[in-house]
Amino acid sequence: MNITQVLNQEKCCGCSACVATCPQNCISMEKDEQGFLRPKIAINSCIDCGKCEKKCPALHIKETRIPLKVWAAKNRDEKVRLSSSSGGVFMALAKVIIERGGVVFGAKFDDDWGVVHDYAETMENVIAFSGSKYLQSRMEDCFVKAKKFLDEERWVLFTGTQCQIKGLKCFLGRDYQRLLTVDIICHGVPSPMVWDDYLLYIRQQQINGYNTNHVIKELPIIEGIFFRDKSKSWKESGLVFHFRKSEKKTNKNTCSSKTDGKDECWSTYNKLYNDLFFQGFINNLFLRPSCYDCPAKNGLSQSDMTIGDYWGLPETLKNWDDDRGISIVLVYTEKGSSILEELNIEKIETTYENGLKANQSIAFSVTKPRLTTYFWKKYPEKKIKTIEICLKKMQPSIIYRAIRKIYRTIKGISR
Repeated sequence: MNITQVLNQEKCCGCSACVATCPQNCISMEKDEQGFLRPKIAINSCIDCGKCEKKCPALHIKETRIPLKVWAAKNRDEKVRLSSSSGGVFMALAKVIIERGGVVFGAKFDDDWGVVHDYAETMENVIAFSGSKYLQSRMEDCFVKAKKFLDEERWVLFTGTQCQIKGLKCFLGRDYQRLLTVDIICHGVPSPMVWDDYLLYIRQQQINGYNTNHVIKELPIIEGIFFRDKSKSWKESGLVFHFRKSEKKTNKNTCSSKTDGKDECWSTYNKLYNDLFFQGFINNLFLRPSCYDCPAKNGLSQSDMTIGDYWGLPETLKNWDDDRGISIVLVYTEKGSSILEELNIEKIETTYENGLKANQSIAFSVTKPRLTTYFWKKYPEKKIKTIEICLKKMQPSIIYRAIRKIYRTIKGISR
């Protein structure tokens, strides 16, 4: 039996542990009709060894875990914290591992603004992994490379979504003393196909002068993308695109919002929650099917620690919040606790209950909206416009809003 015969397609989380495990190299990750990567077997080469099935994280669910300790934390280096999505804990972890002669695995943008996993051996190269990327990275051969480094007795920091970390742990089959696994609190991963179409949509908008004073006649080139720009606010982060005219050749990521009057490069800024792609993402319209029943939340990933934004800080920490970003750190192992003590961070102990209040994605999968089927039915024809159509349908009707307003008024009077 192979993985495609025993695993329901909607349960596959796309971690690629099966690909890394196959002794025949006969499994590849191929895009499905929604753009998600899934395993495909070259049947003529398959020897039915069953190893892919044994290493699949979706088929092997362990017990949930409660963290040993939970912290609110922020990097002492303000420059690092400002360039990070939350409190800059990842960069502090990476620094410790690099100083030990280790390697760091994380997600970065590729040349086409998709997301791919890679490794770095210097802090200069680690920077590409910093910052949120609301997409699932292509793992490619990173599991195999991580094992190679571990067998060479080098320290490895491996970061990823909860299901990716669980996939790595299943692939390795045992713990390594010098492996530190850190998963990122994950809402879910959206379709890469929708993302690619959205990038084209954003470029086309520039021709119409959207969000910019620049007048151009052909599609611009995207030079930079920042999902969580905190220059104005952490709690209301902005989505920033850097563009350049297509005929102007520059080094990648050299454009900024300052164009010196030459009009070859420019930037757009939009509050994240006002962005069309992000609205569709946060409303769960085009997430990977497995995200509606994630096999790795609630400590199931077996990571050493979990990090993310500390939304909903308790009242006792309100005076610690400067709106520049604070991380929540959930520590599950003694190894994680030991390394945390070495970091150049400020931290205050809090509770799991407080952390979970506004970070439900730590433990719970998102709800699948009723319009998901409708979305994918309409998408081939309407493309990105399908998001707008569905968002309007998801809004409460005028009658419902009127009834709700009357109810709240009556409730207020009864008090």
